[in-house]
Amino acid sequence: MQKLYIIIGFILVATAGAVILQWTELVAWANDNPNMAAWVQAFGSIGAIWIAAWAVSRSHALETHQNKLNEFDALTQVLEGVFQLVGGAAQVARKIFDLENFDGHATPAELLVVSIELDAIANALSRVAPLRLNRHEFIEACLVSEMTLRRLKWAVDRVQSQTFSHALEPYYLRNLAKVAANNLEERAKKLAKITERRGTVKANDQRPS
Repeated sequence: MQKLYIIIGFILVATAGAVILQWTELVAWANDNPNMAAWVQAFGSIGAIWIAAWAVSRSHALETHQNKLNEFDALTQVLEGVFQLVGGAAQVARKIFDLENFDGHATPAELLVVSIELDAIANALSRVAPLRLNRHEFIEACLVSEMTLRRLKWAVDRVQSQTFSHALEPYYLRNLAKVAANNLEERAKKLAKITERRGTVKANDQRPS
């Protein structure tokens, strides 16, 4: 769009110049003075080159600025996505803790559901490129959350195995889920605060204006 405006502006300036020259009869005068016509042509060529160079430079500057905006917005979306995944992981851990209450244990159907949820969020976190996050809080939260979910998934599978005894370890899964939920919730709160303040604190977090 900016390139179109530049081209239209150039055409308008050139048209206006031609009309002025014709209206003031400078064209006829220049025809009677060959040397002057050559000078006018030379100045016109220089002007055209200068305008073309300015248009290219301006277009490049606008494109560079737009690329910076796109990169900032893309990173913001990734950070917000990580925050949502970590928050989702905390909710699943809290869900397991609630299911494993003092009066009983989660049913096989309930454990199947949380197993799927644990796998889904862990796999989503594994696809996030840590080095792209650009903030150590997000990198740590992403890696720790993924491993916490896989540890919980292993625990969920263990309590369903033939060798596990609820009588000997009645609160095994409940205690693991509680620790995991507290850990993940703490990290999710930290990421939420950073995301909300993005663009207002650190210079490298500010959106290009």
